[in-house]
This record gives sequence, structure tokens and C-alpha cells, in this order.
Amino acid sequence: MKTAETVIRAKRIELGQRIGQIMRDYDHLNDAEFILSKNPAEVRRVVNAYREKLLMPIYKFFLGDGRAYSQIDQLIWQAQADFDEALKVFDVTPKKARTEKLLTAIRSEYTNRVLGQVENTFRDIITKSIQFQTLARSAQLATTAQANLSNVFRAVTIDGKTYDGTKIDNLWQMMTERYGRSDTVRYSRNGAGYNFPMRSYIDMRTQTTAGEVSRMVSAVEASVNEIYTGRISRHGAVDSCSFWEGKIVFYSQVAKDTFLQLHPEYSEAQEWPTLQQVEADGTHMFKPQCKHRILPYPIQFMTEKRARADIEKNTMPRIPEKINETKIVEKNLESRAA
Repeated sequence: MKTAETVIRAKRIELGQRIGQIMRDYDHLNDAEFILSKNPAEVRRVVNAYREKLLMPIYKFFLGDGRAYSQIDQLIWQAQADFDEALKVFDVTPKKARTEKLLTAIRSEYTNRVLGQVENTFRDIITKSIQFQTLARSAQLATTAQANLSNVFRAVTIDGKTYDGTKIDNLWQMMTERYGRSDTVRYSRNGAGYNFPMRSYIDMRTQTTAGEVSRMVSAVEASVNEIYTGRISRHGAVDSCSFWEGKIVFYSQVAKDTFLQLHPEYSEAQEWPTLQQVEADGTHMFKPQCKHRILPYPIQFMTEKRARADIEKNTMPRIPEKINETKIVEKNLESRAA
């Protein structure tokens, strides 16, 4: 069975290569002297040209181009096929949730998420450039040509004015720390902002999207088919994902409440979390770069003997209050080597 990651691997690599080339073509946007030599209107023109070229391959990946389906479409179809395949084991014929409305909603969700982060980059470039120009052209950094050069370690002369090169570099560094470079994304997570290398961000976002789409489709299909529980995939993780590998969880709080009401004999399942609770905890499970999936594992369609056995084995992990990924990896590797 294909995984969501393998469905888009080749296109993800191709997208990264194209973005890398476009960023190299516009590396002059990271140069203080270039920015200082232009007026704000010229900077906007160059940034907008960069934006147009960079968004083109991103749009194609997430929305398609009229000639080929987007990678999101292919992820959705693969997730639906995975869901159907998983139910065969339980001799269940799934109802279909193949609606264009579902496809459109998922495409919109992930396209807007990625484009929103990238668009912030272009706003930051323009803001940084204008603020830098304003400060650099102040009386402290700019003088008339040939004036006070004896104290200047490296000078930059533009349009008849000479700038203290050392101070220019320091000011540019300060602006870059605040807004990032033109090849970074101001990535927001849990209320904090990070300057994330753009190519790394796009690669992370596309791979993470593959897992998120798979989980979203599985949850939607489970709701349509009145399936309440799913099992998290297992591939031998050694990081904090290992706490949750192979565990049975509820697709949602509504699914959990409904299951417990219909099956009071399985009250032990009260301890099981929902998919959303696992997504929100401190482990790496279902976080950026995570490759795990959740597939239907309908306890209610099993024999009582099998259901009981699975419930007894499905003990919940003790998650540390503070996650130390390095120590967790070291501990898991040591236990496997023993």
C-alpha cells in the first residue's frame, strides 16, 4: 500500500528544486547595497516579480494547473483508497464520502495555510527594505561625498552619498533578525514566530500536509461510516512518536461520546484520547514532518473476544510533562540494541 508521503515524493523534490532556483535568481534582495541603491517603488517591483515567480510552482502543487491534478487531489484519493483497504479486513463495505465539496474544502485549507505564510514573507521584505532605507539615509549613516571618510572602515557610495559600510552591515543584520531574508518564511507556531528557511519550510509543509490530509480524510470517512475508533500507524519511531505508535484512539470527541453510549460494556475506552488531543499534546506525533497516519479500526465490528483483547492491550502511555526528544531517542535506541 502506498503511503501519503510516497504519493507526492517526486513532485515535492521537483517543487523544492524550482523554488531553490528562483530564490538564487533573486538573492540580490538579501544585499544591503542593492536595497539602498533603489527607491521604494523599485524595491516593490522586484519583490512583486519574485512573488509572482515563486507562487507559480506552489499554486501548481496545491491547486493543479488545468492540465494536471494537484498533489492535494492525489493525496485525498490515496487516503480514501487506504481507508477502504483497511476496512476490508473487517469485511465492511464503506459508504462513500466522495463529494467535490470535501475535495474543495481540503484543497482550500492547505493551500491557504501555505500561501498565507509565504505571502507574509513578501510583506516583510518590503517593510524591511523601506525601514532600512529610512534609517540608513539618516544623518548618522549618510554624509556628502568625501566627508568624514577618515573614520569609515568600509564606505559605500550611492547617488553622491557615502555610507559607513560597517554601520550599514550592522543595521541590515538588525533588520534581517527582525524580518528574515527574502529566502526565509516567518513561520508562526504556538503563538511564536520563527525565521524558517523557505525551501525547508516548503519541504516540511508539503510533507506535513500529506499526513494531515490523510488524517482529515480518514476522519471524514469514519464519520460517514459511523466508525468511532482508528489505529495510529507504526513504523518503528524512536522519537516521542513512539509513545503513540499502534495505539487505538477516537476520531473525535463526538465519536468517543457516541461509542461509550452505545457500548457501555467497553467503559475502559473512556481513557482513550481523541485524535485532536493527540495532535495537541507535547509529543511529535502528528506534528510537522511526522509521517504517521490513522486508519479505521472499528472495535464495534469485532467479536467480543477480539475487542476485549485489543482493549486490554491498548494501555495509554505516560507522557512526560516536558518532552526531551534527544533523551527519548537515546533511550529507545539503547533498549533496541540491548
